[in-house]
Amino acid sequence: MKFDKSKIEQAIAKAEEQTSGEISVHLTSFTGQDVLGSAKNTFEKLGLTATRERNAILFYIAKRSHKFAILGDTGIHEKVQQEFWDAIRDKMVSHFKKEKFTECLVEAILLCGEKLKAYFPVTEDNPNELSNVVSED
Repeated sequence: MKFDKSKIEQAIAKAEEQTSGEISVHLTSFTGQDVLGSAKNTFEKLGLTATRERNAILFYIAKRSHKFAILGDTGIHEKVQQEFWDAIRDKMVSHFKKEKFTECLVEAILLCGEKLKAYFPVTEDNPNELSNVVSED
């Protein structure tokens, strides 16, 4: 799986321009079965639970196993319905099958940015609480 980190980071910055929400992407070579458990650990490790409004979203991508997880912190998860997360997942699966990995993430990030904007609009005091850099292990 190949990703254009620069395009992904640009999408994160664009998505966060109109919201106090935070979006992170983590790429891993993880190959185990419990991708969700690993994503939850990474969510904590990256400090996504420390945002002021608990409105961070993590895209966790296991490159070797072609698995992924999308996690939203309690603030955003309480606002959106499960159907939103399912729709994002389904769009990502469709792109993954076509091996359009960067496009997959860019589209999903921008969709999440729109949803975050609806519930967590930009404020006068709108710090960028988390780095927009794609993390990797």
